[in-house]
Amino acid sequence: MTKSFNKTQIGLAVACALALGILSGPAAAQALADAKDRAFVTDTRTTVVKSGFGLCWHSGFGPPPAAGPECDPNYVAYVAPPAPPVVKSVPVPPPAIAAVQAPAVVAEPAPPPQIYVPPPRPAKRDRN
Repeated sequence: MTKSFNKTQIGLAVACALALGILSGPAAAQALADAKDRAFVTDTRTTVVKSGFGLCWHSGFGPPPAAGPECDPNYVAYVAPPAPPVVKSVPVPPPAIAAVQAPAVVAEPAPPPQIYVPPPRPAKRDRN
């Protein structure tokens, strides 16, 4: 009869089982966080405590709970659009035809602006 596992393989299997067991605890703790552990911190007036920068403080670990406009700068309340007004169809009379106007008087165009033209230079003299 032959053994299916030797001592080295059994040791590795036990080490892997322990490692997986130890590392699964923190992963499960994240999923088990209750909503009461993530509540906002309130003072005696039952208002949310804020930091000097206006950020809301929450207790416990993990992300803060869902908040309203007081603590969430990206909070957008849904407002249903108003119903369109009921418009009764009223016949519209055709527009009146405008009277013919006399043609507009066009003024003469202004003369072009004067452009400065420098006097011609004297021809260069050859010194040779």
